[in-house]
Amino acid sequence: MDGNGVNMNRYIKELSTGKILISIEADSFPLTNAQEFLTSRNLKVEDYEIGEKAPEVIDEWWQTQNDSAMTYADKRKAEYPSLESVTVAMAEKLEGNSVMWDEITKQRQDIKDKYPKG
Repeated sequence: MDGNGVNMNRYIKELSTGKILISIEADSFPLTNAQEFLTSRNLKVEDYEIGEKAPEVIDEWWQTQNDSAMTYADKRKAEYPSLESVTVAMAEKLEGNSVMWDEITKQRQDIKDKYPKG
């Protein structure tokens, strides 16, 4: 906790890339343990930032890091309509009602536009 009683997390972040290696409640991860974490993995302490931030800040960093690691295909897959929806839309189209199929086709194109290939 900081001086105001706010829970803090200790983190280790690579200086050259900004990549977070670990974050954990600061009270259970003393500074010396953070340094030992690095040296036990043959990493140079001077290549890393060891600090404390509110958990919400670190959560946001993790989310950004995870989002940037996703490929366009991962992002598309996460937003595409379910196979069940596509199947129902296809069946309805075969029965003469293409409303749902047209909506899914537009939704898929919007996602492709949002996350273009490579």
